[in-house]
Amino acid sequence: MAAKTKKTDEGEYVLSMELKIKKENMIVNTKKEQIMGSIAPMYIYSTEMVTSYYSKLNIKNKNVLTTCGSGDQVLNAYLLGAKEVVGFDLNIRSEFIIRLKIAAIKIFTYKEFLIYFGRKMENSSLNYKLYKKIRSSLDKRTLIFFDRLYNKYNFSGTKLVKSCKYFRQRSKMKCNLKLINLYLKNEKEYFKLRNILFTKNFRFINSDFVSISSNKLISKDKFEIINLSNIPNYFFGRYLKKNKIIDPFGIFYHTLNELRKLLSYNGIIFYYCYCSNNDLYKIKGIPPPSRNANIDKMQEILNFKVFKINFKSILGKGFDRIIVLQS
Repeated sequence: MAAKTKKTDEGEYVLSMELKIKKENMIVNTKKEQIMGSIAPMYIYSTEMVTSYYSKLNIKNKNVLTTCGSGDQVLNAYLLGAKEVVGFDLNIRSEFIIRLKIAAIKIFTYKEFLIYFGRKMENSSLNYKLYKKIRSSLDKRTLIFFDRLYNKYNFSGTKLVKSCKYFRQRSKMKCNLKLINLYLKNEKEYFKLRNILFTKNFRFINSDFVSISSNKLISKDKFEIINLSNIPNYFFGRYLKKNKIIDPFGIFYHTLNELRKLLSYNGIIFYYCYCSNNDLYKIKGIPPPSRNANIDKMQEILNFKVFKINFKSILGKGFDRIIVLQS
């Protein structure tokens, strides 16, 4: 039986049988950025040094499970030689933005891509004329989603992308997108990724960090690399406070131990730490998963081999790092 559609409070059509999203999750706040949730604003680009950490992990011919976010964690993994990449995210809209990007890379010239998504964090145009070039290549759900948004904003991509309702605003981040994303470095890398994408069948799983290990869609899969991005920091900083979890580290350690079941022999789990730009995200001090004492406990309690890999910060001053847990 075909999935039925329904109109949500935000005026989008959602395939209800597939997405299973409740209306109470559709919280809109135009004054303050929304927290992570099953329906939350999208990222245009990653706010991590994705190329920097992937290039240090030797991901060629590896199977990668990664949080999806803006989709850049997926795209750079493909470009650096990953055999298969599976993306997961609690935010269902992450699937829409990654599928929009994949369609765009397959059709847009390098210049058109930079016009559409932006040469900088803050100057995306989402130009409607360019969108029309790729809309017929989109899957049904992504097509319906973005068609509704363009209609809602009178076909003005500029108004759409500046909406806090649908996109996270990162105008204060003066960082070099070509350093973050290898596929934006030059035309050669961009077209190399295009050729790769024509040979791949990307999979997306709508799941949170805690539940992904038990998801039936990947229960038989094994991964050499699991990329948690900065989810652990959000997990402690927002989710746990909201839900008043009594033993956050107990849940965190249990989740990491469950994720271990998805790892192949000597596989790794890693997550991202902003070590020099906490003020930007209004984090008071270093979040719990990034603190040395807690990292040492993970090694002791979970019997992971723990490595810290530093690289230039996304803001260009100091360093950021990934915490690597090897099974």
